[in-house]
Amino acid sequence: MNREVRRWLSAGAWISLIFIVLASATLVLDHFTAGPFAATVKQSVEATLSESNADFPLPAERIRLGAVSDPSTLAWKAVRGKKDAGYVFAVRVTGNSGPWPVIFVYDPAEGTIFAGIAGRPDGYANPERYGLTPRVLTFWRSRFDSIAASLEVTP
Repeated sequence: MNREVRRWLSAGAWISLIFIVLASATLVLDHFTAGPFAATVKQSVEATLSESNADFPLPAERIRLGAVSDPSTLAWKAVRGKKDAGYVFAVRVTGNSGPWPVIFVYDPAEGTIFAGIAGRPDGYANPERYGLTPRVLTFWRSRFDSIAASLEVTP
């Protein structure tokens, strides 16, 4: 093996090692920050639901959706008092003016309902102000209806 080949192999080994270390660090950071992130989002969802409408149920136990939804979607079982009341979904929705954290509530009797934009007190009453058109909201409502139906079927 000549010197040139050794130099290329050594450079390739270092680059591979750096990549492995960075990928491992990313996975470790994701593991430790996923819980606090979900807890913060849940607090924001609770605040949004409380501001939007007193009749909305609150999120309780988190549900892992897996491959049935967008990776940025978080879901919880919804409760009113101590009774199950469907599901609460939080998803990043891109409207005409950029992405917004949007909250939807699934009620088995009514289907999926738009519940507001997290962090925006007037987001429930006027989503079009934030670029969320009825067409975009209808898409996500139908998406969450099908996800909720699959959650109802699975034990």
